[in-house]
Formats: sequence, C-alpha cells, structure tokens
Amino acid sequence: MAGDQCEECLVGRCHPVTLPYLRKFGPHVIVLPNAPARKCDMCGYIDFQPEFLMTMQVMLEEIAKEQRAREQRKQPLAGRRPGWTPAGRDR
Repeated sequence: MAGDQCEECLVGRCHPVTLPYLRKFGPHVIVLPNAPARKCDMCGYIDFQPEFLMTMQVMLEEIAKEQRAREQRKQPLAGRRPGWTPAGRDR
C-alpha cells in the first residue's frame, strides 16, 4: 500500500522500505538486515509489516519452547538426588 497516510503525523505518506529489525531475545539480540516496513516521508515513523512481525513472533516462541525443553531435560527429576541409586537406599 504505497502512499498510505501516516498514522502518526496524519500529514506524510508511508512508503515501503526495507530496514534493519532488532529484537532482544533473552541475553541475545536478533538482527535482520532487510525487514519489510513502511516509513513516513514527513515524520520518519516506521511501521513493520504485520505479517513479518507475526512470523517473527511464531519463530521466536518456537525457539523459546525448544530451549525450555532442553533445559528441563538437563535438570534431575523432582524428589531424586543426583547420584542416588536403589543400591544406595539400603545403606
């Protein structure tokens, strides 16, 4: 939608551009150099495309879910001490 009225200043027109997208993800920063966006020619307001943002959200949620699953596999089961064996119970 090239030339849509800017939602921020209501004067300028927003035009399609590609811009760097930065997002903090835990201790990391994700940088995508060519993210689709719209930019106002008057006030400089930037609006990333909703489809792009939704795709990023889904991808980051999937990565976070996989990371949580990996961390849970590393932790011992509740109620069991590390190194406990049935033979050690008789002592």
